[in-house]
Amino acid sequence: MSPSRFVAVLLVFLLAGPPIGAVTVSLVGGLAALIHGDETGMAGLVFYSGLLAIPLSWLVGGVQAAVAGLAFAASAAFARRWAVVAGIAGAVAAGPVFFARDDLDAPALAVVLTAHIVAAATCGLIARTMLADRGRAS
Repeated sequence: MSPSRFVAVLLVFLLAGPPIGAVTVSLVGGLAALIHGDETGMAGLVFYSGLLAIPLSWLVGGVQAAVAGLAFAASAAFARRWAVVAGIAGAVAAGPVFFARDDLDAPALAVVLTAHIVAAATCGLIARTMLADRGRAS
């Protein structure tokens, strides 16, 4: 893989991953709050706070996006094919930072992990589509 493609893959993950994660937290978190029957207005609060967090998403998810992008790009460089699973594995590997926190309960951790997986898979598909050369990495 050329250095320019490696950097392009990292940029896809760094620029698109955190906002995709924030939208995922908004949608999945709001839906989870609605399903679990939390207090009135909690689903809306989670939904809108996730959307309002998009400008700050790079501060919260930038490191995880970089790890996922590096995993995806390294996999493509060494295996010579674009493996979306490698990006997902990188995102899951970067997630334990949130598990070390004591203030998040199991449903919140599930929402965070879902956001990592959705963002990494989406960025992996974007990178694969954008940079693929007849299905093979160069």
